[in-house]
Amino acid sequence: MSVEENNQGTAAGAGRRSFSGLGFVSTFSGGPNIKNFLQEFKDAAKLDKWTDEEMVFALPLRLREEAATFFRENVRNRDLSKFEEIEKALLDRFQPREQPTENLRKLIHSIQLPTESVRAFASRIEALSYKNGSGVAKG
Repeated sequence: MSVEENNQGTAAGAGRRSFSGLGFVSTFSGGPNIKNFLQEFKDAAKLDKWTDEEMVFALPLRLREEAATFFRENVRNRDLSKFEEIEKALLDRFQPREQPTENLRKLIHSIQLPTESVRAFASRIEALSYKNGSGVAKG
């Protein structure tokens, strides 16, 4: 192959996007590690400089089992076309949620820790009360 032919081949391939980073992204089958999976995926996308459209195209290639089924039946049927929308749908489905009763138990049994300032303790109580839906807006 001549240098000229090689340069033409390189120029022809210049518009192609690399998906080499996709191979380093773990597959996701469902479960609580959705945030880690999405971060790996976004890191690969950033490394390879994918567009939003390319991210939407590449994501289902790393989904398996329950996650793949959810994507096919919910994401595609809802016609979500932006990665941010798909990411939110996956987080809503797979991210673990704290149970309200657990938050209430933590709130009721909260005590100030020996090394905790009053201000830090108050912040912790306030955060727990908001998680429990009983937070009071500051005025």
